[in-house]
Amino acid sequence: MSSAAADPEEIRARVVVLGAHHAADEWARPELEAFHLPSPSQSGLLAQQGEAAEQSQSTPPAAAPPPPPLEIEQPSNARPSSNIDAAMMNKEKKKKQPTPPAALRDLFRFADGLDCVLMLVGTLGALVHGCSLPVFLRFFADLVDSFGSHADDPDTMVRLVVKYAFYFLVVGAAIWASSWAEISCWMWTGERQSTQMRIRYLDAALRQDVSFFDTGVRTSDVIYAINADAVVVQDAISEKLGNLIHYMATFVAGFVVGFTAAWQLALVTLAVVPLIAVIGGLSAAALAKLSSRSQDALSNASSIAEQALAQVRIVQAFVGEDRAMRAYSAALAVAQRIGYRSGFAKGIGLGGTYFTVFCCYGLLLWYGGHLVRARRTNGGLAIATMFSVMIGGLALGQSAPSMAAFAKARVAAANIFRIIDHEPGISRDGDGGEGVELEAVTGRVEMRGVDFAYPSRPDVPILRGFSLSVPAGKTIALVGSSGSGKSTVVSLIERFYDPTAGQILLDGHDLKSLKLRWLRQQMGLVAQEPTLFATSIKENLLLGRESESATQAEMEEAARVANAHSFIIKLPDGYDTQVGDRGLQLSGGQKQRIAIARAMLKNPAILLLDEATSALDSESEKLVQEALDRFMIGRTTLVIAHRLSTIRKADLVAVLQGGAVSEMGTHDELMQEHTTYAKLIRMQEQAHEAALVNARRSSARPSSARNSVSSPIMTRNSSYGRSPYSRRLSDFSTADLSIHDHHQHHQPAMAFRHGAADFSRAIRVFMVLMVSANGAAETLTLAPDFVKGGRAMRSVFETIDRRTEVEPDDADAAPVPERPRGEVELRHVDFAYPLRPEVPVLRDLSLRARAGRTLALVGPSGCGKSSVLALVQRFYEPTSGRVLLDGRDVRKYNLRALRRAMAVVPQEPCLFAASIHDNIAYGREGATEAEVLEAAAQANAHSFISALPEGYRTQVGERGVQLSGGQRQRIALARALVRQAPILLLDEATSALDAESERCVQEALERAGAGAGAGGRGTTTIVVAHRLTTVRNAHTIAVIDDGKVMEQGSHAHLLKHHPDGCYARMLQLQRLTTGAGGPSSSSLASSNGTGDC
Repeated sequence: MSSAAADPEEIRARVVVLGAHHAADEWARPELEAFHLPSPSQSGLLAQQGEAAEQSQSTPPAAAPPPPPLEIEQPSNARPSSNIDAAMMNKEKKKKQPTPPAALRDLFRFADGLDCVLMLVGTLGALVHGCSLPVFLRFFADLVDSFGSHADDPDTMVRLVVKYAFYFLVVGAAIWASSWAEISCWMWTGERQSTQMRIRYLDAALRQDVSFFDTGVRTSDVIYAINADAVVVQDAISEKLGNLIHYMATFVAGFVVGFTAAWQLALVTLAVVPLIAVIGGLSAAALAKLSSRSQDALSNASSIAEQALAQVRIVQAFVGEDRAMRAYSAALAVAQRIGYRSGFAKGIGLGGTYFTVFCCYGLLLWYGGHLVRARRTNGGLAIATMFSVMIGGLALGQSAPSMAAFAKARVAAANIFRIIDHEPGISRDGDGGEGVELEAVTGRVEMRGVDFAYPSRPDVPILRGFSLSVPAGKTIALVGSSGSGKSTVVSLIERFYDPTAGQILLDGHDLKSLKLRWLRQQMGLVAQEPTLFATSIKENLLLGRESESATQAEMEEAARVANAHSFIIKLPDGYDTQVGDRGLQLSGGQKQRIAIARAMLKNPAILLLDEATSALDSESEKLVQEALDRFMIGRTTLVIAHRLSTIRKADLVAVLQGGAVSEMGTHDELMQEHTTYAKLIRMQEQAHEAALVNARRSSARPSSARNSVSSPIMTRNSSYGRSPYSRRLSDFSTADLSIHDHHQHHQPAMAFRHGAADFSRAIRVFMVLMVSANGAAETLTLAPDFVKGGRAMRSVFETIDRRTEVEPDDADAAPVPERPRGEVELRHVDFAYPLRPEVPVLRDLSLRARAGRTLALVGPSGCGKSSVLALVQRFYEPTSGRVLLDGRDVRKYNLRALRRAMAVVPQEPCLFAASIHDNIAYGREGATEAEVLEAAAQANAHSFISALPEGYRTQVGERGVQLSGGQRQRIALARALVRQAPILLLDEATSALDAESERCVQEALERAGAGAGAGGRGTTTIVVAHRLTTVRNAHTIAVIDDGKVMEQGSHAHLLKHHPDGCYARMLQLQRLTTGAGGPSSSSLASSNGTGDC
């Protein structure tokens, strides 16, 4: 594709926070070359890489060589992957066709009776206001004519002046009253209609089925429509419409006065009106087209900002701020170029209008003088005609901005109405609008011959001929590898999607025949990644009850059952504690317990648990699982889990494989046979057994705790990582309006009597004052725009001028060595989050991760494990104490250089709305194709990626919603591994993986720690985990509780020297809950005669 053939404004959603997928003509710009996809000539090599990677998974890890480097072919013009990007651009254009502008009458579709009255009064006010100036000019013409007729009779002239002065006073009062009615009524109805529009828009968005958001609209589009598009429509249907009617009334009234005064002059001017109309029409059409493109470009920029800010920790952890800014600037550059064109079109239209008007003035002056000289009219009528027509022409020119506002509003309204008018594929009232509500629900669920594929990838079947029957009141567990369709089954039962074939029944009734709202009221869902809203814990719990009528006692009981009450009451505000955006102020385990309590408070007939206890420590899991076991009695329950502890008590176990149920039976029945389920369970048991047996073989190592005394260094709490959302500045102008001129007028009669002024000077001054006052009045009509712009400007500059406590580009900071040793140490650290400074999270905590070794952090949920990782990355500063890297305080290092030395896998994997390739390559700017493939293979992700039709070019959707939890976690692992950093931070990195995937990934992580993933040198790894399999081989295990290190040492050391300690109890709990046989931890520790700590 040649650069000349591509229109840069056609870039729609290809510019993402990663800086990838741009139009071919943009590749020459370095800020857009962050990530490259392989050229078509590399596809064969990619396939070979895939076969090699799949073969390597079946061979011992040590014998698996890394994939050979890809030979990247660059075209002569150095535009990588232009063919692929051109194809993706064409696909994007086909998917997203521009929405035609809405009809003008549709802008008022939400007006009710009161709005009609307000618009009628506002219109009358605008008409009177617009007609008042031409009427004034007609009176003025009569006054001027009386000056000429009674120049020798001062008394008569004074009497006439008083008379016309009274007329002027009446006209002034009419202007005051009509302008008040015009502005107030139109502003009032604009606010009412726009509020109703926003409510209807959000209601329509919430009514849409999930597939619509997968394929039709982004979250950022919804936010942009509510915040920006609705404002554009409101502006047009309120003050701008009042101004337009006012100006049009002035235009028409001006010509009416002109025709009644001197029709010959008015007729000459009327001949020019069609030319003005053509100029205005062409300008408005061009502005409407450019406005549509501009709003698309700004929506894309908003999407980039929304993603970057929503996942600011990932952006900062991978030092992606510059990449995000480059992508954001590139998206804004598209809008900027469109803005240039819009300004040019608007300037041409306005300039052409005024040029035509003033040419008309010249013609009027010449022809008016000719008519007066020929005595076909008098001077007063000629002046009245000329100025009336002049004012009318100016009003026509002044109406251009209002017309432009309507052009923008039609485009903005089309984006809003597209959602409001869209009929969801899944009706709230059931098919045909005759939805049924069952009188009683027993909970029998049946799926018959279900086929399903996600709408975003219809060519990738997820379920094939899937059949499953869940008896009423029974518990069925769904097990299988990541991506086998377990969560999809839950989504279909909740009717987030409808199957492409087959039936889903509840108590014998097809789900499609039931009312959707009633159906979902019968179900309680605990998702794999718990979702909390940015409000209080109490409000989040009340979402479980539609009526929000739960008592405090009921909430507390549900929280107790979910093992959440104890940590909630320790918070300063208790149940009124704000959880932050998406629950950011709480740990993963705390969020999951609140989500469980919310589901329990709902008291549903059907309970859906999707990895409901994956983020909990062993003790919390045991307590919560016991509570869930009691709660599930008599309820139909579907459990999705990888841990045996959550499925062993299920009445039935269904094994999903290849999109169908391959095995089904009780736990004992399946274990007695040589089934896939038995293989999965034995693999998990062997992993736990290996952890216990490993204690005998492990060599003892002294504890790495450092007890040296250091003087506490008090620092101010940093709010880094809590950047507020930046606000976009749209087109607005500011001007300081100061009028200090004081005109002192003598009475005209006295001036004439004493010769202080003559007739021509009086007329000249009068007209200057009239035009100036009119201009000042028109300027004051822009006051609402000034106020809005001032508020927006203050908000933006508050963010821009805000000084951060941690400067990312401090010139005085020491550079981090290109390859630091990687020794990390925390010395006597105290810490509390800035939003809750009175709640200590860490108390005098000391830890040390030796270079090239693995430090595992274990402990109950909310004990401070993830806070340690946040301090190491300098998202926050400790209240006291120090965090050291290679013996030097991390505050001495350049922040970005420090983070470049680290790779992180968060507890909840965060992916960007881009391709799988770009998400992995985000780990290291400039990563080659071979490195991306190798990292994916190490993370056990290459096989499922290769099975997708578009492979590594598959779009993952917003926050990776198009992938399963395990798939997202593996891609996040690959992103960290491709970074090849000397320090690796893993926060529950394998919690969403099945046993087989976890084993493969764990081996890859151990190879990386031993040097395979770090250029031959060992990687310092800090692991936060609940699963024993994740920490069994760690060189040091630190048990944290209540912000303190309770125990520290190797696995063998802790079992030998603390047989009844926290770690041993956790180990025993996990051994019991998984059902792994074998000797107890204490007996193992005592039998280990060779390993001394």
